[in-house]
Amino acid sequence: MPHPRGKNASPIRPLSAIIAALGVVLIGSAGAQAQDAQGLEPTQKQYNFNERGTRAYNNKQYAKALELYQQALALGELNTLYLNLARTYQRLGKCVDAELAFRKALTSPAVIDPPPAKVREAVKRFRADDKEVCYGRLTLSCDIEGMKVVLNDDEEAICDGTERPAPPGPYKIVASGWGQERTFTAEVKPGQSTAVSLTLDLSADDAKAWELVEQARGDLRTGALEGAGRKLTQATALNDTWWEPHALLAQVAQGQDRLQDAKNHLTQALARSPEDIRPQLESSLAELEQKLRARNPDQGIAAPTDVSPAPKSTLGGWILLSTGVASMAVGGIFAFQVSNTNDKIAQADLARVNADQDVAFGADSQGESNDLARQVESLTQEGEQQRLLAGLSLGVGAGLAVGGLIWLLLNDNTPSNPPTTAQNTDKPTFEPMISSDGFGATMHWNW
Repeated sequence: MPHPRGKNASPIRPLSAIIAALGVVLIGSAGAQAQDAQGLEPTQKQYNFNERGTRAYNNKQYAKALELYQQALALGELNTLYLNLARTYQRLGKCVDAELAFRKALTSPAVIDPPPAKVREAVKRFRADDKEVCYGRLTLSCDIEGMKVVLNDDEEAICDGTERPAPPGPYKIVASGWGQERTFTAEVKPGQSTAVSLTLDLSADDAKAWELVEQARGDLRTGALEGAGRKLTQATALNDTWWEPHALLAQVAQGQDRLQDAKNHLTQALARSPEDIRPQLESSLAELEQKLRARNPDQGIAAPTDVSPAPKSTLGGWILLSTGVASMAVGGIFAFQVSNTNDKIAQADLARVNADQDVAFGADSQGESNDLARQVESLTQEGEQQRLLAGLSLGVGAGLAVGGLIWLLLNDNTPSNPPTTAQNTDKPTFEPMISSDGFGATMHWNW
């Protein structure tokens, strides 16, 4: 094809030769810009900028190639120039810019050679390379099963040790679960793999509880409900602030057809769960309540199972009562000291009066009178302090004792309606007893 500018113009290189030599789609000819029914021809300057940019690209000098392609585009938009620009953006890891350039390659004025159909095909092929060329790869590994992971405060991620494509850039990774939350950071680079190990800081008891829960999960998978129940109960004894053990205990109880127990555990799990877990637990709880109503339609709730509710604690009441009695005893000691101090004040005051009389009759007792006056003043101050401490100790002690008595009354373990059916149990129950003779306890055996 003759060059439009005449015999002195640079010869046009065939497209196939350009692709073979440079490895990317280039504009197909050089010379003055012209337009016909088939497309445009680039100018000589555009062609030169494109050639230099492609050499830089093949030498992996992507920043230089980007600059040269942009200089060629500043002279006029062409679809193949945008295609080369998009490919360069990919290598630099600028995925958003690469996509914008790909779109411009489909809408900008087309060159004569290659034809628009080949440019569209190249755009489709290069776009498919985004995740391999432009994206990096991120691997998240969690030391605790069921940990929740959120990327950049927006996207929830799967933490299973699998490598997945990820756009380049910084990542804020928040891991939470088991009452803990930690934040990690990572930088994903184009074409490179980044691995992040997510761990939570657990105490010795928490770690043991987690280990028991993980063992219980294994028991549940094999259908060993009793073993799972024992391990989960031990886990809740170590840490009863987590929702997961109670949710698993609900599974155990439901598998054993103890629906009321399952409901109780689900209720406890719901009270401890984060906001995003509650809808699922509420749905499970509603299903259980429907089963309970179907089983016992008269009451709308199933009869209690053989698992008794936890006994109320009276330990706090006894502690308050004992502390109150001890405080009142201390107050009594201070009151006794006040009485002794008052006696000393009376004696010292009488001696001072006698000394004053001796001075009036001419005796040399002025110094003794002054000493006695100072002694009376000192004893008076001491008595006031003792009186204050006595009042404080007696008041606080009385308040604590009354509080302890109220605690014991409110937490009385004696059933208001004893069972009418015989219960075969050999376990005694202890009941605190308060009387005018002192404190004690009675022991009951239920048969």
